[in-house]
Amino acid sequence: MNAIREIMLSPDVLTLIGSIEQYATQSITVVRDKRLKPDQGASFWQKNPEIRISSTGTTKDVVLHEVLHLALRAYGFPTTFQATDRELFPILRPIDNLLQHHVMYRKFIALGGNPSRFVCEKAIVDSKKCMQSLLKSPTPQNPATQFVFTTNSLIAMSPFYGYSDLEKSLIQKRITWVSSDFWDTWNTITNDLGPERKFEGCFRRTSRLLGGNPSDIGGFIYITGKTLPWSTW
Repeated sequence: MNAIREIMLSPDVLTLIGSIEQYATQSITVVRDKRLKPDQGASFWQKNPEIRISSTGTTKDVVLHEVLHLALRAYGFPTTFQATDRELFPILRPIDNLLQHHVMYRKFIALGGNPSRFVCEKAIVDSKKCMQSLLKSPTPQNPATQFVFTTNSLIAMSPFYGYSDLEKSLIQKRITWVSSDFWDTWNTITNDLGPERKFEGCFRRTSRLLGGNPSDIGGFIYITGKTLPWSTW
């Protein structure tokens, strides 16, 4: 945790870090990665909690973002990191990240994070390019392609990617294959991910909403065992 303490984080963030480390019974490892830009970060939790930051410097917003990812793991948030079906992983990974971001966003702001720096610039640029390409492409007929298209649309419609209301409207109209109550259902799912709600079932409901077969999610391994008390969130 010493490397994290070098960054001027608020007492509340340091308390959250301490709670994660107490749960993990070990300190968070900080790895400096030359492949990452200063506004990029990554977090992992295999044998121990780990945050990766740029070797050329980082910001408190990057560290806070990754700390919140680790906090969700400690709280028992279900994850696709351990999906047993490796073919499903690249499809489900963006959904995992998006659902976590919906949980984290308000807490990120409450802990002093800059909303405009919640995601890195590259993620925003890549999303814009992806959506421009998808909006120009023919309407997909394959369910798997529709699944990917819809997932990218949900990312674009989330509050932290900076799409205008007009852009969101165009995207929403483009997804012609979803049901009329699609957005209401999605909003219900993301609202249920608040810090005092249960996480269990969010992937199952999301897959069903996106047209997937709930039985296909048998590969998800839900994190069980001890979880942190909500008072630390």
